[in-house]
Amino acid sequence: FLYYLIQRKELILLLLMYNTEYFLFEDVINRTSVKSDTHFHESFEVYYLQDGTAYLSASGHTYRLTAGDLIIVPPITYHKMWYESQTHSRMLLNCTASFIPKSVYTKLTNIIYIGKNSELSHYLDKLFNKIKRAVDCPDEFQEDTLHCLSMDLFLSAIKSNDNFLTPHVNNEYVSQAITYIQNNFRN
Repeated sequence: FLYYLIQRKELILLLLMYNTEYFLFEDVINRTSVKSDTHFHESFEVYYLQDGTAYLSASGHTYRLTAGDLIIVPPITYHKMWYESQTHSRMLLNCTASFIPKSVYTKLTNIIYIGKNSELSHYLDKLFNKIKRAVDCPDEFQEDTLHCLSMDLFLSAIKSNDNFLTPHVNNEYVSQAITYIQNNFRN
């Protein structure tokens, strides 16, 4: 079991490695904005912008993020990030599939962008702060705590995105009607 903690004034970084598990957490507050080169990760990346305006370009799309937006980037997805504002605050999580519920993992094949949702943003703020506390104050339960919190994060993100909520209906006609309505009458 390897454990690294790097702490600087504006950055807290945690890297846990155990066999093929990987967990990295970064909390950046009021950092001068930079532009990243196009890159990819062998893990999932969850990017939660708390302050500022950012852009993420990947898979032929450019996403504009403002405070409260969340984006999930699957492994081996080439992407780059840049910022419109002078400074930004964000929380970033990179992790392997072992930190993601199995029921959610199969749905994470494409980038998932979740625009600001005040109810979800409030919950994400609390959840990311719990992750930060678990990183800042390691104890014998840290690994299990981070597994549980990251699973909660992925479940909350997926459940808040209507595109992933498919009703379980035993009647084929009702199921077809729901699919038709979802495909033709959504905003």
